[in-house]
Amino acid sequence: MEVTEEGVALTFKNTTNQDQTVNWSVPSVIAYSGSEPVVQGNGYREYVYIRGDLYGWFGNYNNAPAPDKPEQKNWSEIGYNMAMFNSSDFNWDTWVTENKAGVDCKVQAVKSNDKVYIEFTLGKAKSLTSFPYTEDGSFYISLSGENCVLSEITMATYSNIVPETPPTDNPPVTDNPPVTDNPPTTDDPADPPVTGDAEILTGTAWWTGNQVGKNYPLKGDGTLDLFIGYIGGLPDGAFSVELLSDGNKYITTGSDINIWTAQGATGEVDGATEPMAAITAGHKYKVSVTRQGQNFTITYFDMTDNKEHCKLTAANTNMGEDVNIHVMAQVGKYMVSKSDFDMPEVNVTTPKPLAPYPIVLPTPEPLPTLPPADENATPEPTPVLEPETITGTEWWAATNERSRDYVLKGAGTLDLYVTFVSTTDSNGYGAFNVELVSDGNKYITTGSDINAWTAEEGKGTISGAVNTGSTIIPGHVYKISVKRTNYDFTITYYDLTDNKEYCTMEIKDTNQAVDVNVHVMAQVGKYIVSQKAPDVVAPSESATPAPSADPSASPDPSTTAEPGNTEAPGTTDPGDKDPGTTDPGTDNPAENPSDDDDKKDNETKKTMKVSDITAKAGKKKVTGKLSVKGTKVTVKIGSKKAKNAKVNGKKFTFTASSKLKKGTKVTIKVTKSGYKAVTKTVKVK
Repeated sequence: MEVTEEGVALTFKNTTNQDQTVNWSVPSVIAYSGSEPVVQGNGYREYVYIRGDLYGWFGNYNNAPAPDKPEQKNWSEIGYNMAMFNSSDFNWDTWVTENKAGVDCKVQAVKSNDKVYIEFTLGKAKSLTSFPYTEDGSFYISLSGENCVLSEITMATYSNIVPETPPTDNPPVTDNPPVTDNPPTTDDPADPPVTGDAEILTGTAWWTGNQVGKNYPLKGDGTLDLFIGYIGGLPDGAFSVELLSDGNKYITTGSDINIWTAQGATGEVDGATEPMAAITAGHKYKVSVTRQGQNFTITYFDMTDNKEHCKLTAANTNMGEDVNIHVMAQVGKYMVSKSDFDMPEVNVTTPKPLAPYPIVLPTPEPLPTLPPADENATPEPTPVLEPETITGTEWWAATNERSRDYVLKGAGTLDLYVTFVSTTDSNGYGAFNVELVSDGNKYITTGSDINAWTAEEGKGTISGAVNTGSTIIPGHVYKISVKRTNYDFTITYYDLTDNKEYCTMEIKDTNQAVDVNVHVMAQVGKYIVSQKAPDVVAPSESATPAPSADPSASPDPSTTAEPGNTEAPGTTDPGDKDPGTTDPGTDNPAENPSDDDDKKDNETKKTMKVSDITAKAGKKKVTGKLSVKGTKVTVKIGSKKAKNAKVNGKKFTFTASSKLKKGTKVTIKVTKSGYKAVTKTVKVK
């Protein structure tokens, strides 16, 4: 809709998807100018993005500097304001449930006194956002959303939304729903009594259903101490201590030993570790926030065990002089106070459930026992399908091709042969994946860069994935054996051209179904996938033969050549053949590049690393540090296709299309000419 001085309005109904539990799965309003009424259209300038859960941010026009406009980073500094209107009994959990049942919504917008005002009503949540707009030309708003359905969109009668007195500046909230300075304590008679400034905060899941405590000010340099007792509730508890200044500069720390900056805050954070550390129910923690100039040190100290839990730092920040500090209950129940207190007795063995009624979970059915199979037999699909050629241009590009599915039924072994035909990479780099999937959404992915992970609903314990980014060789043929024993899988990559094992990875205790589909995905390079070894792979007499599932079919791979046999494999006289063009069927590999050249290339390639990777649940950004400049970084979220990250010097930033979910696998791939590729995998915290 075009926004005018007369004002415009529309109504619609929102129905959030039934499987959603978070407050941001709702409609949004995008406000922009341009020469056409289309988001990302000609002349597009995005001014603000307003989400229905009382959250928003200014758009790309305000973030990007221009010759006539300096870069702006602060919401209030550029005249933005968001006022929120809710009843005193407003409840976010109830609001999320109502959105799934379907709620009525209304959006109104108007130009007035060199400003644009947008009122957004989503059920019982309402916001009024205003910002400067003095340009000539058309201004528009469009509807969008995440994990929801918008229906019955109808033009409506505009009613005045411009306040007679502008509302007090109220910048957008964080991903957590807004709370008052005195959040309600639980109404549980079993809770210990609270005195002074003490409060009880409860959280049921990371970033949803949590309570945020009151703000404690830290003015200028000095130290602020908070005492936090883990008094019960859910197991595997966690809480966060967050610093806030200037309305939108956030430094968030967690008892899981993590730290990051958000929204307008900048700085160099350190001290976060993997895996996440656990806190103990019944223990009391002292969290000290110390400021010296623009540097902060946040120390978590376990007073019960009398030892430091962790120390986190944020250096060279842009925080304002006055900083507010509060506690967020993520999982569990906590007593929080600025003064020390006696820890109440806590029943850590049988914590009282938070729900007011018993929850009876169904007894999970055990996985079916697979039928007995001859583990030494390699079933050959009938009929044998024709070989196929697949090509990939870069990691997880949309144009990358994958092979057909080959079915492994029950226990046994499935063999596939992958010929690395060629690559357009100037360094000869190539990579492919072998992926297992069952029930449509249980994934196990392995890679020729010696990596493996489970995705979506796939589960299992992985070993042997060393993430070395090892390079496969053009012209070589690789045999991939997928062996299944009950619910354990062993995936072996074997270089048939060099007659040696390339890598072996194991995935145990999986939840794969009886029938598993196996396919090959080309990432970088051109490949031929077949069910039988190509004739070009006839091994020389002195080479160690390839492994076989049938022990009687070939000698053990560890068998050495007979004494006295000094002929190196692949060095027979090529005769009058042109080097590098050996005919199929011979045991003469191409002489260009030679094995020696490959070895020299590997020896001359430098090493690099990626570190300090941050991927936080409820956030969209993945960040990290690089050891060298000028790299290319791709990021893959779960089973989604990898996309390029933004690299700035020795740092990279990747913005996902939706909020990250806890436990999702994130794979970062770093490449640069003259360096060995690096792949690192982390889980969203």
